[in-house]
Amino acid sequence: MRMDRLRKYLVMWCNEGLETLIDLDEGEQENILAVLRGDKPTWRNPIQHMILRAKFNQQRHYEIYVFESTIPEVSIRQFFRDNPQVIVDAIRNVGNELYSDRKTSKDLIT
Repeated sequence: MRMDRLRKYLVMWCNEGLETLIDLDEGEQENILAVLRGDKPTWRNPIQHMILRAKFNQQRHYEIYVFESTIPEVSIRQFFRDNPQVIVDAIRNVGNELYSDRKTSKDLIT
């Protein structure tokens, strides 16, 4: 039986859909290879830029999470296209929230 490798992802979405999905393991690998080649690491973690973008675009109700999964990146992107609520709920359940200005039914004035 083949076991897929557990990967760490950084994801950002808003009320208009998926905006960013980054395989954090790939970025770390790029930096390791650069150091081994004697080059300066080029990949930088974009979390602070993502949070800043979310704070200045609150009308879009951004959410930013880090989560681990064996699901390949291409499949996660497909989930966001085909049935985004299912993947968003799954990420909320298993991921670590970095930022959210999500509006829920309790936030609405009735």
